[in-house]
Amino acid sequence: MLLDVLRGTRWLHYDMVIGGDLNADFDITTHKRTVTELKILLRQCSLHSINNSPTRDKACLDNIFVNFKTTEESCDVTVFPFSDHDCASLNYTSRFCIDNSNIPKLVPKVIITRSVTDDKIVQLCKSLAERDWFNQCHGDTSYSLSAALSGKLLFERFFKTFLTQFNDNIPIKKCKLTDKGFTNRATNRQNSWFTKQLSNMKNQVMVLHNICSIQETEHARLAHIKCRNEYKKAIVEAKKAHNFNTIDNSTNKCKAAWKLINGVAKDVRSKKINKSPQKFNDFFIKSVEDVGNTIIKPDISSS
Repeated sequence: MLLDVLRGTRWLHYDMVIGGDLNADFDITTHKRTVTELKILLRQCSLHSINNSPTRDKACLDNIFVNFKTTEESCDVTVFPFSDHDCASLNYTSRFCIDNSNIPKLVPKVIITRSVTDDKIVQLCKSLAERDWFNQCHGDTSYSLSAALSGKLLFERFFKTFLTQFNDNIPIKKCKLTDKGFTNRATNRQNSWFTKQLSNMKNQVMVLHNICSIQETEHARLAHIKCRNEYKKAIVEAKKAHNFNTIDNSTNKCKAAWKLINGVAKDVRSKKINKSPQKFNDFFIKSVEDVGNTIIKPDISSS
């Protein structure tokens, strides 16, 4: 039956992928007669197996057959806790060119916002405190009590000045919203410590999370927690090994170490100190005098 299906697609220029749970008689790593017949059948349709790793105990019972060129990293076997077989996966990239000219491009969403930070609030309060509100509201330095203005006009002048200072100190900004998931994936690709094994572990955690959400059983929950903890531990170990190699292979180990520390701390901006050099000098001079005054002086009198 399989031969009849393959003969119908033999001359079609398609990339074919055939996979599934095979009988033990078709373990591709053995030298049985049935395995030889299977290879001959696959060879007639330009197919070959890509998995030689065991998927149940020491037997390779699950396999994938393709009719295109592959690499050693094309196939991977991961543990699946809800079956007595492991999972064989294929990383496939199409060899055909896809015309993307008619596909609409995603336009990033632009939002208008104000970045209100502690520094900007302090700056705004300082700017408002420095205003001459009396002259600002009356608009005339020769103002006298006899030329009283209405409360509405005074408030309009006050509020107009306040809005001007507010917009100057906390201006409006346009920000583009990006796909957070895409940003994280791009970051992971840039991290050399994020290996293929970690990527497979991450995928396994996501699969178990989905199963746990659907089944809501204690077994599924424990399997998800165990896999997630192992993934977190592997992430920490991979980062440690990467940082160690980075420092060890650097010509300036101290500089490399501080670069990693600042990268983790993220905020490496030096805080502005509003102290003059003279105040520092006076402090240290006075501190020496204070220390000297605390010393008990010996009695050097002749008596």
